Amino acid sequence: MRNYHLFIIRQEYYELYNDNPHLLYKALSSLFKVTLNNYSFGLSIFEQLCEPINVNYLSDYLNYRFRIAHNKRRYLVINPKLKENTLIFIRPSHIHLFSNVNIPHVMSLFYLYQRRIFVIDVDNHDYFWLKDYHQSFASHI
Repeated sequence: MRNYHLFIIRQEYYELYNDNPHLLYKALSSLFKVTLNNYSFGLSIFEQLCEPINVNYLSDYLNYRFRIAHNKRRYLVINPKLKENTLIFIRPSHIHLFSNVNIPHVMSLFYLYQRRIFVIDVDNHDYFWLKDYHQSFASHI
């Protein structure tokens, strides 16, 4: 099971970290280790690096596009053709995906929403720019 977090990176930091994503991964993965004692530090890192998600816009789009089962910004996308099951949580801070496949097909939709999305999987120490995934996905169609 893959556990992805998608963050929209501010333009100035996108330009800074585009060629060195490992440093961005280290900064964002540190957010998952934040405790109540250093919450304000984690919040300042997030606010400095990331832009908020337009939750209503994305929710409306997913409702229109898929007409899928949802409950309070939680969506379940089942694609029997690709044997893919992905659970999507849309939050103001980031998009959270749980999937049974390595790279869920539905992830490419978020590239249409924003091109500066950075994807991390803290559990597997994996990270990439969604634009790189989207380009490789488009070349296989």
